[in-house]
Amino acid sequence: EVGKHGGTMRLLGPAVQYDNDGYMMHCVQLLNTPGILGDNVTPNVFKSMEVNDDFTEYTFTLREGMKWSDGVPVTSDDIRFAWEDVMWNEDLSPSGPGSAYCTGGAAGANPMTLEIIDDYTIKCTFDGPYGGFPVALAIQGWRSYNELLKPRHFLEQFHADYADPDELAAAIAAENFETWLQLFSYKDYNSWNYFRVQSLEVPKLTPWILVESSDERCVTERNPYYWKVDTAGNQLPYIDRIDFTYVPDGEVMTVQQMAGESDYGCEVVGMPKLALYRENEEAGNYNLKLGNIHRTSGVLFLNLTNTNEQWRKVMWNVDVRRALSHAIDRVELIDTVYYGLGDPTHMNPSEYDPDLANELLDGAGMDQRDADGFRLDPDGNPFVIDIEISTMYYDNAPASQLYMQYFKDVGINTTVKTIDYQLLTTRLNANELYGTILHESSTTWYYKWWGFGWWDILWNQWWNTQGAEGEEPPQEYKDMRAVVDQTMVVEPTVGRWELKPQIDQMVYDYVWYLVPSVNQKQPRIENKDFGNCSDNELCYSIAQTLSMEQVFYKSI
Repeated sequence: EVGKHGGTMRLLGPAVQYDNDGYMMHCVQLLNTPGILGDNVTPNVFKSMEVNDDFTEYTFTLREGMKWSDGVPVTSDDIRFAWEDVMWNEDLSPSGPGSAYCTGGAAGANPMTLEIIDDYTIKCTFDGPYGGFPVALAIQGWRSYNELLKPRHFLEQFHADYADPDELAAAIAAENFETWLQLFSYKDYNSWNYFRVQSLEVPKLTPWILVESSDERCVTERNPYYWKVDTAGNQLPYIDRIDFTYVPDGEVMTVQQMAGESDYGCEVVGMPKLALYRENEEAGNYNLKLGNIHRTSGVLFLNLTNTNEQWRKVMWNVDVRRALSHAIDRVELIDTVYYGLGDPTHMNPSEYDPDLANELLDGAGMDQRDADGFRLDPDGNPFVIDIEISTMYYDNAPASQLYMQYFKDVGINTTVKTIDYQLLTTRLNANELYGTILHESSTTWYYKWWGFGWWDILWNQWWNTQGAEGEEPPQEYKDMRAVVDQTMVVEPTVGRWELKPQIDQMVYDYVWYLVPSVNQKQPRIENKDFGNCSDNELCYSIAQTLSMEQVFYKSI
């Protein structure tokens, strides 16, 4: 609905000069995909898009009259600068343009060519089909406009190819840097740095622009040149300012939220305190809402490429992996870990059937047991699944304990060990892990990330380096990766509705990893006075965060 201007939105967060929710509110994409679903792409910074029949040529047009936050017009010359003088500058970008700007969105493929048609029109040409390019610009990697569109008039003064040498040297010294590369990278606006002090003077296209930044507090105010309007022609955003306060203690932050000291929170609202948030809705003057989460949490990744030969002999048997899946009581797991908010997955054989699990394990040659009742491997040796986790996510610890119990119930000895996340990733990259718990992103299919690099370390290396590194995987893995790579080659509707289901079925057929549930929920709190907030629990919660320029205070 048409809203009203005014008011301050208060945010609380546990990081200095950064907040996940705040980032999403200030993330402006070149194109938009409603609901972050990826199968429908609409205009945003680009007002129009034309594409040829084989998805190799895209013509984009900027909005004539759109201005940077300092009032300078936005033109295609700002895109030329970002492309030629940053992405293709060997010092600033030694690897050249990222994979999003390469044919098919594939690393190692040829980058696009950019043609400037006029002051507001550009053409991007690829040497092969790239139907997912609009999706890459709209949402993949939470990509903001700032990769391909930069305020040339501001950044030229820090670029060695354009700046006066003496003035550049003085600017480098003033910021205590040694090279122009360091200075330019500091001044070049990265949307992830929207609250950081170096973003204060950078012209932007965001709904709000930074006016105050310290370790304790960051404030953004309405961009006077913001280019979006509502259906009545009123300039957005409605809310005047965003006031972020750093709260290092998570427990203190929760108390403050429940006391009404925050007007919005999504990534900072924890599921374990769901009942408390619900209990304090009136006192805190907020509505507690639920939406789908944009990732699948609590996934158990068993590293199929660990070089232990005994491990491989057991875990490469798909019936063993299928047995483990049937050993999991997903209804209990969802109730216990996810507070009943979720559904058993379609990506694994998800029927809880310990009898079938035992039958499959017996048939896999693990029918002999030791004195403690644990199964021996087919060669008669003790076998154990070691799960190592971090506590970065609240569900890792309780989920791991349940997995351990489920597997022990069917005779598979299992251990759980909690380690530091940095050590976990070190062991992961060294291919030393046997099992761990994290999330995957099959829900947001355009990321092309079905947990790759967590259960398939050496196979993933082989695939990403075209066989130069790692270990050649089995054919069924190659088949899956080939379909995954096609998701961004074809047009988005085909990627989401035809190829994603095929990939999910492959995960099901080969039980590549163990998925606890789907349609998991993400809670968020919203000031009771907010208008234009969604109540649809099937929508992604984060999609609301990405649309906050449309939210307003009804009582103003």
